[in-house]
Amino acid sequence: EATSVQIGVSVGKALRDERQRRRFSLRDVAERARVSVATVHAAEAGVHTPVATRIRITEALGPDLSLEVG
Repeated sequence: EATSVQIGVSVGKALRDERQRRRFSLRDVAERARVSVATVHAAEAGVHTPVATRIRITEALGPDLSLEVG
C-alpha cells in the first residue's frame, strides 16, 4: 500500500509531466493558480502541499486535465 509520501511524489511528478507537456513554465502555472513559483515547484517535488493548493494548480493546467498517477 502506498504511503502518503509516495502518493505526493507520484502526484507531483504527474503535475510536472503535464505542465511540461503543455509547455507551461512554473511561472505560467503559478500566475494562473495565484500561488508562488516556489509553491508550484514544491507541489511538483512531492512536498506536502494543501489539497486546495494542488487543486488550484491542477485547474491552472487546464479544464481537460487527466493525470496518470502510479
